[in-house]
Amino acid sequence: VPALLRHALDALDALTDSVVIADPVHEDGRLVDFTVLYANARTAEIRNLVASELPGRRFRELWPGVAASGMHDRYVEVMRTGEPMGFVPITFRGRTPEGDGLRWFAVRAAQLGDRLLLTWRDITDAHLRDAALRANQAALAESQRIARLGSWWWLADSNRIRLSTEALRLCGLDPDRRDLEMAEVAAALHPGDQRILERLMDHVLAGRPFREDIRVPHPTEGTLHLVLAGETVQSSEGGIQEV
Repeated sequence: VPALLRHALDALDALTDSVVIADPVHEDGRLVDFTVLYANARTAEIRNLVASELPGRRFRELWPGVAASGMHDRYVEVMRTGEPMGFVPITFRGRTPEGDGLRWFAVRAAQLGDRLLLTWRDITDAHLRDAALRANQAALAESQRIARLGSWWWLADSNRIRLSTEALRLCGLDPDRRDLEMAEVAAALHPGDQRILERLMDHVLAGRPFREDIRVPHPTEGTLHLVLAGETVQSSEGGIQEV
């Protein structure tokens, strides 16, 4: 059994996720903290320690923000109910290749007998990518608003039209909508221009770029004169993927 346990601990040390097994600490009948029984190498690396320095130390010492963040209460609830805690995002300063810095983690907790089992996964790269994407999308939306320039895509697989926030606004449509039926977009145009979308489909099917002047009876700005332009994007199979 000791050899099997040693192999199991070696496997945990090889993980890129952090793993901690902890004993609950009770005072006056209340669960007030947890003491580390085992922590794998990744956990120690994040704390800029070696694994042998973690056992016997309390959570509030190693992670002072655990109480203020509400995570301690979540761990107590896991021990009280036996129900595992799904991934919860947290932030704290940990080790990076460039040195110590702010990192984002997804933490999961479960009861292991009368102990607490914690795992957390570094999601910093995904978080930063998402943050950069949101920032770029916000900047694009603001640029389109200032320029009064909207974007739109015809999605060939669903035969729907996806419009940017500014395109929706220019057409007098609900800005919370995204993917609309062709008929919904056509209905936003001047009655005399609604058949333009049908003509554009001929260009789309032929793979030709197009440009048309259209009129939109805007609910608050009167009749807007817009230019509708686009070109097709080919799929890897050579068909039309979107416009």
